[in-house]
Amino acid sequence: MYRNEMTDADHIELLDALDENQGPVILSGYDNDLYNIRLKHWRREEKKVLAEMGRIRTEVIWINPVAVIKWGCRPSSRCPAYSGWILNAHYIKKPILSKDGQG
Repeated sequence: MYRNEMTDADHIELLDALDENQGPVILSGYDNDLYNIRLKHWRREEKKVLAEMGRIRTEVIWINPVAVIKWGCRPSSRCPAYSGWILNAHYIKKPILSKDGQG
């Protein structure tokens, strides 16, 4: 459990804001039915990561269509833009986005 756990309403608000965003977005989290349904038009990738207390977990990366085009994420390869652009939904309470989607 995270110290600042998001409610279902918080997750929905975040998903609304991210899906309306005009800029590139890469979102990191764990497999979640709500995210899978709401972001089904985004590219989805999985990778094994070392999580809390040394557990191996499968992290999911959702990449919006703008990021796919901007960074040339091809369907048969991993997106090269992970570093520095990952927004982890588990650590934010409210999304902060400017009108132009540049954060």
